[in-house]
Amino acid sequence: MFHRTKICGALALAFGPFLTNAAIAQDAAPAAPDAPTTVQRVEITGSAIKRIAMEGALPIQTITNADIKKSGVTSVTDLVQNLPAMQGFTTATQSVNGGGGGNTTASIHAIGEAYTLVLLNGHRMASYTTGSEVNLNQIPLGAVDHVDVLTDGASALYGADAIAGVVNIITKKDTTDGSIDLSVDHPFKAGGQSATASISKGFGDLDKDRYNVFFSATFDHESALQASQRSFSRGGGILNFKDSHGAESVNLTSAYAPAANVYADTTSAGATSPDGFLYYNPSLAANGSCTAAGTVKSDTVCKFNYAATAEDIPATRRANFLTTGRFNLNDKVSLFAEALVGETRTDALYAAPAQAFALNASQIATYVTPQLPAGTTSENEVGYVRMVGTGGRKDGYETKTQHFVVGADVTLGKWDSTFSFTHSQSHIYDIAEGGYASANAINGLIDSGAYDPFSGDAQASVLAPAVLHQTLDQDRSTLDVASAHTSTTLAKLGGGDLAFATGLDLTRQKYTDRPSDILMGPNALQPDYTDTLFGGSSGTLPFDSARNAWGVFGELDAPITKKLELDASARFDSYSAVHNKDGFDAAGNPIGAEIQGKKSSATTFKLSSAYRPVDQLLLRGSFGTGFKVPTIGNVSNPLEFFGVTGDETCSANAPAGLAQYCHSGPFEYNEQSGGNPSTGAGALKPERSQQWTLGARFEPSSAFSFGADLWNVRIHDQINTITETTAFKDMAAYAYLFSVVNDPATGAPTLTFLSQPINTGNAFYQGIDFDGESHIDTPVGKLTTRGHVTWMLRADYQQPGNAGYVNDMNKVGPDGQVTFRYQLNASTSLQQGKFTHTVTFNFKPGYKDDYTDYCFNSATGFDGDSSTCSADSGNRRVSSYATFDFQEKYDVSKALSVTAGIKNVFNRNPPFSLIDQLEVGNARGYDSRYTNALGRVFAATATYKF
Repeated sequence: MFHRTKICGALALAFGPFLTNAAIAQDAAPAAPDAPTTVQRVEITGSAIKRIAMEGALPIQTITNADIKKSGVTSVTDLVQNLPAMQGFTTATQSVNGGGGGNTTASIHAIGEAYTLVLLNGHRMASYTTGSEVNLNQIPLGAVDHVDVLTDGASALYGADAIAGVVNIITKKDTTDGSIDLSVDHPFKAGGQSATASISKGFGDLDKDRYNVFFSATFDHESALQASQRSFSRGGGILNFKDSHGAESVNLTSAYAPAANVYADTTSAGATSPDGFLYYNPSLAANGSCTAAGTVKSDTVCKFNYAATAEDIPATRRANFLTTGRFNLNDKVSLFAEALVGETRTDALYAAPAQAFALNASQIATYVTPQLPAGTTSENEVGYVRMVGTGGRKDGYETKTQHFVVGADVTLGKWDSTFSFTHSQSHIYDIAEGGYASANAINGLIDSGAYDPFSGDAQASVLAPAVLHQTLDQDRSTLDVASAHTSTTLAKLGGGDLAFATGLDLTRQKYTDRPSDILMGPNALQPDYTDTLFGGSSGTLPFDSARNAWGVFGELDAPITKKLELDASARFDSYSAVHNKDGFDAAGNPIGAEIQGKKSSATTFKLSSAYRPVDQLLLRGSFGTGFKVPTIGNVSNPLEFFGVTGDETCSANAPAGLAQYCHSGPFEYNEQSGGNPSTGAGALKPERSQQWTLGARFEPSSAFSFGADLWNVRIHDQINTITETTAFKDMAAYAYLFSVVNDPATGAPTLTFLSQPINTGNAFYQGIDFDGESHIDTPVGKLTTRGHVTWMLRADYQQPGNAGYVNDMNKVGPDGQVTFRYQLNASTSLQQGKFTHTVTFNFKPGYKDDYTDYCFNSATGFDGDSSTCSADSGNRRVSSYATFDFQEKYDVSKALSVTAGIKNVFNRNPPFSLIDQLEVGNARGYDSRYTNALGRVFAATATYKF
């Protein structure tokens, strides 16, 4: 067994109520000075060399299984995303409202989920995207033994693309223990209830039986939380609040209304092209007010408060099965395998479908011609309707996970080798369960007069036959990795063995997108197909792309003396260009298989050291480089319609060819997206990075420990997109991102914005991770206090349209993100016999609010006319967010324990925010990325071990 050294013993700290270092595996009391120490070498995340499990040169933070139990969390997502070092990840609410199917991710130090590598037992998993982002929801918490978080990037072992760091989730294995875990979270208000059940059991003793097999099954369910069920979100897009200017109101509603609005280009007598437009609501003009439910007047049109009908949290069901096995053929060869099979179902409810439609002759005569001045003609007559009669759009996102690993550990002489093959797959289905409709069917109802989009009545029975119930899209992400790693000792040094490791990885990544005919619309493969999707994007294109890669690495660990250890590693990676079997030109015409992007390769390295001048102090540091190629999607995504923009206003310098298709005020224009398939000078360049860390761990006594790690990451040629807000503010400079394209639903020429990845520039991140821990024996029990703070010093990046560097520090930045200056998590536990009482404190500071589309001026209050903003328009702040959790654990027996408590004891609501929907989806009035909409929650867990 492992007995900690002084420096290992209570050094590492807990993330919040649950994190302690892996080295504190046993009781915190120090060993007797002359007690013999038996050590066992274990795998350390971030290194290919097995070492004694103790604090080393790299900052690795471990969440043990005991810490997971104390945390009160019920999912891997909550476990990882609650860490103060995590910022910039995707939440389930944000993902669903952004079309991501309820996926959740990890992001270390706000650098981004694309730069954080998530592993399962040291093996890569298939991404749910075309990149490397892993959906945390597919990993069952009940099977997790511990989690290692390497907060230093670019590991030679795992890959140079892990620029922000590594999250290595280690499952239970090599055990005969059995456990049944039941938990429930029940908010004090309606909505959002959840429950989890898991069972696990191991069989076989490796030492006696030469085999061990472990099984785990986890089932959980979370009910939906409607926006209408919480006071801070039930107002939807009608945001009433107070600030330094007094009472204010912001109208974040949609021009697509139940009683349709009308738009038409107008041409005066003698003009050769449209020189004006008509934009009004016939119902408003006739009645003097907006009479349809959920609508409000905005100048001459009616707008719909769609956000009030959406969800704060989607309903989710998960079932995951994990098994691991190991068989020792002899003392030199051991075979191993693991399999994870699971299914996650997320039922996401959005607002009723919003769609533009071309007016027929009768409607033009009724709603357009009478509004035209004498001598004026019209063209491009379009209606904008919110079809509430089909119900809210409901997507059933099904994610099916298959992850298999087989391999062998082989010892030949002094060489310890591991050979493995990983096949991982994520298959996502998007199923229309309501709300969406056939455009042909809807247009037929409109043309026949059976459905009147201008009446404002739901007319649900009339629309019912047009509603779709079918699979809209399916994506498959596949990853195959063959690896061979080996290590040995080369010589004896003053501090121990000089160790060497090397390895080779062969990787193939593939991603396919197979949209349905109705989602493809005019691009459908079925001959003479004419239908399109009413209530969503149409004109989608399929693609089937793959890329091969190989990498070789070497690592040398040199314990120079008992006090000084040095480590050096290097890696060479080579990536092929992307091969797309389904190529399309810019017009959407199929051109067959093609090579896209270009081949890339690079050599990266890492140097690190650990120095222990005395037993109570550890000094450490590292320096390394990283390398990340464009994702398959960055390169291969075909050019296709991607919904609409937010409310945007054309700039005054818009070129004439574009300006004539602009509206006078904020409007939701069409948007297209696509990759950059260029193979020559215009091809995307790989991103490169440099990162370093400097840290210290101090343990003056066995009762107290403290640590700090200063880290720094610089990224060159970062791949990103130019935001629509930036482009609309200077349409002359970004004219190449705009085009006039026939709308897939109406056929009318429409101003369309293109979102396409480019190398936008450099980024620079810096901060300090602090932690501390104390263990005190008091007259009433053992008191353990832990705290962790991540303090951000810099989060700067370059963005086209902004001079120099911009940042998101303590504000909603140009990219819509927020980087908190610091995040704090602290806990105190008092253990009294069979009882353990725990209080946890979580804190996020306030920040400047989002002013992307709205600003303050003294005449009109908050509006969208940025040319009249007052100097203090950006002073509104989102309040800080602090929560306290309390839980009581009772060990009924050695086999049974029961825990109950209250999360968010003081029922702290999310603070008010004006955040734009493009960043957080349909939720309005608060930022779902940084807060929890559930409020006060009763939580209970029971664990039975057998």
